[in-house]
Amino acid sequence: MIGLHRKLVSSPHSRSADIHQSCWIANFIGVRYRIRGASFLLIALISTETAWSGTVVGQGRFERIAGNPSMGYTSLYEWDLFLSPSDDSMLGPSRRLGAPPGQSPTGDGYYRIDHIPAGDYSIYVNQPDFFASPQVVPDIRVPDTGLVHVNVDLDVDYSTYFRDSGQWTDWQWDRYQTFTATGTAIRGISWVMAGWGLYQDKTARVRVLEDNGNPDVRQWRRIGERTDGNLASDSDEWVRWISGDVPITPGTRYAVNIHIDGGMAIYKRDKDARSYQGGQAYDQNGNPSNFDLCITVFTDHDEQVTHTTLSPGPGAFVGELFDTRWSQSFVAAGSSLAAADLFAASGMSDLELTWRIRRDGPDGPQIGPTKRTQGAYFASTTDLVGVSYNPGEVPLIPGKTYYIEATQLAGFTPFVMQPGERYQDGTAFQNGSPTTYDLSMTIVEYPIPEPPSSILMLTTLLPWVLLLRSPAFWKCRAS
Repeated sequence: MIGLHRKLVSSPHSRSADIHQSCWIANFIGVRYRIRGASFLLIALISTETAWSGTVVGQGRFERIAGNPSMGYTSLYEWDLFLSPSDDSMLGPSRRLGAPPGQSPTGDGYYRIDHIPAGDYSIYVNQPDFFASPQVVPDIRVPDTGLVHVNVDLDVDYSTYFRDSGQWTDWQWDRYQTFTATGTAIRGISWVMAGWGLYQDKTARVRVLEDNGNPDVRQWRRIGERTDGNLASDSDEWVRWISGDVPITPGTRYAVNIHIDGGMAIYKRDKDARSYQGGQAYDQNGNPSNFDLCITVFTDHDEQVTHTTLSPGPGAFVGELFDTRWSQSFVAAGSSLAAADLFAASGMSDLELTWRIRRDGPDGPQIGPTKRTQGAYFASTTDLVGVSYNPGEVPLIPGKTYYIEATQLAGFTPFVMQPGERYQDGTAFQNGSPTTYDLSMTIVEYPIPEPPSSILMLTTLLPWVLLLRSPAFWKCRAS
């Protein structure tokens, strides 16, 4: 069980090019996610228990040892879950994982949502104040009656989440953990240290290193780095990146290096037949160790986090920002919008927001459906409100600017990004007018699908075909 802990210029296109690119993306989305949806149905274990209406139930979690589900899962206690319908015909409910409404807390990642009308839905799980990264589960079909089991499994490339008493490393300034990538970019890294009261006023430096063929892991190429200056023992320390900042290649080996001046002790698990198979720990001298470190590496797989907070807390509160309509612009990187969330304050419990996505300006035409979702409690008068979409519901053209709009007739005050975390590709709009702020949001997009191998082959051969058809080529050959 994880307890509550505080830590975590558009390119020009012609209209015809936009239409062509939208169609190309939409066609491949359909292929990709029909396949993924079929796999999901196998995993979701949909049953047909008799009930008065549809029910969705499951767990939020990630594998304790990546790649070995038989070793169990780490539960996402007090993370927030949002169930989004396909339109605004109903209010999308929220749940606090491990805290069912009207029941005693279960202390794990459990959730249950009853009385759901038949239809297509998606689920979004996030808690930006905590150490893990968000996850979207699309294409959930709720029948007229019955129970749908949907477990939300976070994407991790490496994890050995064990923190047993006495199982920690000796005191060293540096530790390394290697792993083999399965995702396409690193979103975040968390770790847990032992040693009560020994890290006050210290800063951890976290580096991501890529295997460059050097047998000494300390000499691998650095591809990412972050620092964490809010350290404690027996808690989930973390650093975070947005998608694309630390790209990785599936099948390639990488290492996480954690350094603290003066030293540290990280929880570990000794190697055995059930351990992580794609890497191992190394000490500060580059010597291999017969254990794995309590580190978790969160990565992009079927979605990418293009905007997020990089430090704990909901962001900055500015009292004069109370209004009924707020928008945040961003430049698309993916093929369609997957999810978004926003920290907001209001005088009501379980704040409700109406979401619309626009293009060509904050008052421009709407794309995709209107949705309404219920906020989840974060602190007194403050909620996290999230919404999600199935692939293709809100199609995007990479490089184009879009606007995520949130409205509430009674008004609300959005939290804004801290000065050092401003987005580079957008701004917040208050009732359509630009401000000097960015909203404290997470934005998740579905990536552009890889084209089929036949398309890649055609792209490679096309220049040669055109050359062979050129009269100039044959004239040169004849001479």
